[in-house]
Amino acid sequence: MAKEIITRKASDNEYLHKDFHIALNYGIDYLHKKFGEGSVIEYLKQFANSFYSPLKRSLREKGLIAVKEHYEEIYKIEGAEFNMKFSQDELIINLLLFAPFRQALHH
Repeated sequence: MAKEIITRKASDNEYLHKDFHIALNYGIDYLHKKFGEGSVIEYLKQFANSFYSPLKRSLREKGLIAVKEHYEEIYKIEGAEFNMKFSQDELIINLLLFAPFRQALHH
């Protein structure tokens, strides 16, 4: 039998993480039960500060358009249905359907 080699990269696959949000909820619940509310608050502060650091920097440099671009990219990756109204002083996001919720509705 001939040997077949298949080379794949993560980027070859559709972006999909059905269980991420549920797993994150379980992790936060564990912290709360084991270490209390203060540990959850501290974890979320540290996580948000690290995760959103590039967005905060971009917001300082570019203004509100940085937030618009951020959510356009996230919702595109997630397969969300959305629309936005943007002006110099205001950003309104209407999230019509978020892919993880769509998947949950079908199960």
